[in-house]
Amino acid sequence: MSYSESRPLLSVVIPVYNRNQSQIQMTHRCIGSLMATGAGPEEMEIIITDDASPSWSAPDWYSHPFKVHRNEKNLGFAGNCNRGAKLATADYLIFLNSDTEAMAGWFESLGRALAAHPNAIIGPKLIFPPESDGVARIQSAGGWYDAAKRPFHRYLNLLASHRAVDQEERVGWVTGAAITLSRTLW
Repeated sequence: MSYSESRPLLSVVIPVYNRNQSQIQMTHRCIGSLMATGAGPEEMEIIITDDASPSWSAPDWYSHPFKVHRNEKNLGFAGNCNRGAKLATADYLIFLNSDTEAMAGWFESLGRALAAHPNAIIGPKLIFPPESDGVARIQSAGGWYDAAKRPFHRYLNLLASHRAVDQEERVGWVTGAAITLSRTLW
Protein backbone atom coordinates (compact mmCIF):
# COMPACT_ATOMS: atom_id res chain seq x y z
CA MET A 1 0.00 0.00 0.00
CA SER A 2 1.19 3.45 -0.68
CA TYR A 3 -0.31 6.87 -0.62
CA SER A 4 1.12 9.99 -2.19
CA GLU A 5 -0.79 12.70 -0.30
CA SER A 6 0.01 13.95 3.18
CA ARG A 7 -2.34 11.62 5.04
CA PRO A 8 -1.79 7.91 5.72
CA LEU A 9 -3.73 5.19 3.92
CA LEU A 10 -4.57 3.20 7.06
CA SER A 11 -5.69 4.35 10.52
CA VAL A 12 -5.31 1.58 13.11
CA VAL A 13 -7.77 2.26 15.94
CA ILE A 14 -6.97 0.41 19.17
CA PRO A 15 -9.67 0.88 21.80
CA VAL A 16 -8.27 0.19 25.27
CA TYR A 17 -9.61 -0.23 28.75
CA ASN A 18 -6.80 -1.15 31.13
CA ARG A 19 -7.83 -2.54 34.49
CA ASN A 20 -4.42 -3.86 35.43
CA GLN A 21 -0.77 -4.10 34.44
CA SER A 22 -1.20 -7.26 32.36
CA GLN A 23 -3.70 -5.49 30.08
CA ILE A 24 -1.26 -2.61 29.68
CA GLN A 25 1.45 -5.14 28.72
CA MET A 26 -0.88 -6.68 26.11
CA THR A 27 -1.37 -3.25 24.57
CA HIS A 28 2.42 -2.77 24.53
CA ARG A 29 2.81 -6.08 22.66
CA CYS A 30 0.04 -5.17 20.21
CA ILE A 31 1.62 -1.82 19.34
CA GLY A 32 5.11 -3.31 19.21
CA SER A 33 3.94 -5.95 16.75
CA LEU A 34 2.34 -3.29 14.54
CA MET A 35 5.51 -1.21 14.54
CA ALA A 36 7.69 -4.22 13.78
CA THR A 37 5.56 -5.64 10.97
CA GLY A 38 3.60 -2.70 9.52
CA ALA A 39 4.39 0.42 7.59
CA GLY A 40 5.77 3.76 8.64
CA PRO A 41 3.78 6.81 9.74
CA GLU A 42 3.47 8.03 6.16
CA GLU A 43 1.24 5.02 5.42
CA MET A 44 -0.16 4.04 8.82
CA GLU A 45 -1.26 5.99 11.86
CA ILE A 46 -2.01 4.33 15.19
CA ILE A 47 -4.82 5.76 17.30
CA ILE A 48 -5.18 4.65 20.90
CA THR A 49 -8.44 5.55 22.60
CA ASP A 50 -8.53 4.92 26.34
CA ASP A 51 -12.04 4.43 27.70
CA ALA A 52 -11.52 6.11 31.11
CA SER A 53 -9.43 3.19 32.42
CA PRO A 54 -8.83 2.98 36.15
CA SER A 55 -5.17 2.10 35.41
CA TRP A 56 -4.11 4.98 33.23
CA SER A 57 -0.96 6.95 32.84
CA ALA A 58 0.38 8.29 29.57
CA PRO A 59 3.55 6.19 29.22
CA ASP A 60 6.44 7.37 27.07
CA TRP A 61 5.46 5.03 24.25
CA TYR A 62 2.28 7.05 23.73
CA SER A 63 3.99 9.51 21.41
CA HIS A 64 4.56 9.99 17.70
CA PRO A 65 3.43 8.30 15.48
CA PHE A 66 0.51 7.65 17.82
CA LYS A 67 -2.58 9.69 18.45
CA VAL A 68 -3.85 9.20 21.98
CA HIS A 69 -7.20 10.16 23.35
CA ARG A 70 -8.57 9.50 26.84
CA ASN A 71 -12.34 9.65 27.21
CA GLU A 72 -13.58 11.66 30.18
CA LYS A 73 -16.13 8.94 30.92
CA ASN A 74 -16.49 5.31 29.88
CA LEU A 75 -18.24 5.08 26.49
CA GLY A 76 -18.17 1.29 26.20
CA PHE A 77 -16.46 -0.65 23.42
CA ALA A 78 -18.55 0.67 20.51
CA GLY A 79 -18.43 4.27 21.73
CA ASN A 80 -14.67 4.03 22.21
CA CYS A 81 -14.26 2.67 18.66
CA ASN A 82 -16.43 5.49 17.31
CA ARG A 83 -14.26 8.03 19.12
CA GLY A 84 -11.14 6.55 17.51
CA ALA A 85 -12.78 6.65 14.07
CA LYS A 86 -13.47 10.36 14.52
CA LEU A 87 -9.75 10.95 15.14
CA ALA A 88 -8.70 8.94 12.08
CA THR A 89 -7.41 10.70 8.97
CA ALA A 90 -6.78 7.76 6.63
CA ASP A 91 -8.88 6.40 3.79
CA TYR A 92 -9.19 3.02 5.56
CA LEU A 93 -9.86 2.15 9.20
CA ILE A 94 -8.82 -1.01 10.98
CA PHE A 95 -10.22 -1.65 14.43
CA LEU A 96 -7.89 -3.88 16.39
CA ASN A 97 -8.35 -5.32 19.88
CA SER A 98 -5.49 -4.45 22.21
CA ASP A 99 -4.79 -8.13 22.95
CA THR A 100 -3.97 -8.97 19.32
CA GLU A 101 -0.52 -9.17 17.79
CA ALA A 102 0.23 -8.51 14.13
CA MET A 103 2.23 -11.06 12.15
CA ALA A 104 4.78 -10.44 9.43
CA GLY A 105 3.20 -9.69 6.08
CA TRP A 106 -0.14 -8.41 7.41
CA PHE A 107 0.23 -4.91 5.98
CA GLU A 108 1.09 -6.12 2.48
CA SER A 109 -1.70 -8.74 2.51
CA LEU A 110 -4.22 -6.17 3.64
CA GLY A 111 -3.02 -3.79 0.94
CA ARG A 112 -3.62 -6.41 -1.76
CA ALA A 113 -7.10 -7.16 -0.39
CA LEU A 114 -8.01 -3.46 -0.25
CA ALA A 115 -6.74 -2.90 -3.79
CA ALA A 116 -8.86 -5.80 -5.06
CA HIS A 117 -11.94 -5.00 -2.93
CA PRO A 118 -11.85 -1.32 -1.89
CA ASN A 119 -15.48 -1.30 -0.70
CA ALA A 120 -15.41 -4.57 1.25
CA ILE A 121 -15.33 -5.17 4.98
CA ILE A 122 -12.19 -7.25 5.50
CA GLY A 123 -11.28 -9.51 8.40
CA PRO A 124 -7.99 -11.41 8.80
CA LYS A 125 -7.30 -14.92 9.91
CA LEU A 126 -7.00 -14.77 13.71
CA ILE A 127 -4.85 -17.37 15.41
CA PHE A 128 -4.88 -18.53 19.03
CA PRO A 129 -1.44 -18.40 20.67
CA PRO A 130 0.41 -21.69 20.04
CA GLU A 131 -0.27 -24.45 22.51
CA SER A 132 2.47 -26.10 24.56
CA ASP A 133 3.24 -28.40 21.62
CA GLY A 134 3.84 -25.35 19.39
CA VAL A 135 0.67 -25.92 17.36
CA ALA A 136 -1.30 -22.80 16.44
CA ARG A 137 -5.01 -23.06 15.69
CA ILE A 138 -7.65 -20.81 14.16
CA GLN A 139 -9.63 -18.51 16.40
CA SER A 140 -11.55 -16.84 13.58
CA ALA A 141 -11.54 -16.80 9.80
CA GLY A 142 -14.89 -15.13 9.36
CA GLY A 143 -18.18 -16.78 10.01
CA TRP A 144 -21.57 -17.88 8.84
CA TYR A 145 -24.97 -18.50 10.41
CA ASP A 146 -26.43 -21.92 11.18
CA ALA A 147 -30.01 -23.02 10.42
CA ALA A 148 -31.24 -21.34 13.62
CA LYS A 149 -29.56 -18.08 12.47
CA ARG A 150 -26.87 -18.30 15.18
CA PRO A 151 -23.38 -17.11 14.17
CA PHE A 152 -20.48 -19.54 14.14
CA HIS A 153 -16.77 -19.25 13.40
CA ARG A 154 -15.62 -21.07 10.30
CA TYR A 155 -12.60 -23.32 10.79
CA LEU A 156 -12.54 -22.81 14.58
CA ASN A 157 -9.56 -24.75 16.03
CA LEU A 158 -8.38 -25.93 12.59
CA LEU A 159 -4.60 -25.87 12.25
CA ALA A 160 -3.52 -22.32 11.43
CA SER A 161 -1.31 -23.69 8.65
CA HIS A 162 -4.22 -25.43 6.87
CA ARG A 163 -4.53 -24.25 3.27
CA ALA A 164 -8.30 -23.70 3.59
CA VAL A 165 -7.75 -20.70 5.87
CA ASP A 166 -5.24 -19.01 3.58
CA GLN A 167 -7.82 -18.39 0.87
CA GLU A 168 -9.70 -15.17 0.30
CA GLU A 169 -13.41 -15.92 0.72
CA ARG A 170 -16.70 -14.10 1.04
CA VAL A 171 -18.25 -14.71 4.49
CA GLY A 172 -21.38 -13.74 6.39
CA TRP A 173 -19.51 -11.77 9.06
CA VAL A 174 -16.06 -10.96 10.43
CA THR A 175 -15.12 -10.53 14.07
CA GLY A 176 -14.73 -7.06 15.54
CA ALA A 177 -11.39 -8.08 17.06
CA ALA A 178 -9.74 -7.10 13.76
CA ILE A 179 -11.88 -5.52 11.07
CA THR A 180 -10.99 -3.19 8.18
CA LEU A 181 -13.23 -0.99 6.07
CA SER A 182 -13.10 2.24 4.10
CA ARG A 183 -13.81 5.54 5.77
CA THR A 184 -16.69 6.13 3.33
CA LEU A 185 -18.24 2.77 4.24
CA TRP A 186 -17.82 3.53 7.96
